[in-house]
Amino acid sequence: MLKINKFKSENKEVLVVKNGVTYRVLDLGGSKIEVRVKSPKELKKDKKAFEKYLNGSDGNIVLP
Repeated sequence: MLKINKFKSENKEVLVVKNGVTYRVLDLGGSKIEVRVKSPKELKKDKKAFEKYLNGSDGNIVLP
């Protein structure tokens, strides 16, 4: 009979700050990847722009 080893994910969120920019370090298959994390100010700006896009308030944008 085979012994089944179940993978247990560990939520160890590692944040690194380099030159004032925050990165989240992900471990994928033994290699580490740094993914940039947006600041709250950037997130607010992006949400506002997306809502404007969905509302179609700009006459040049054609929604699908």
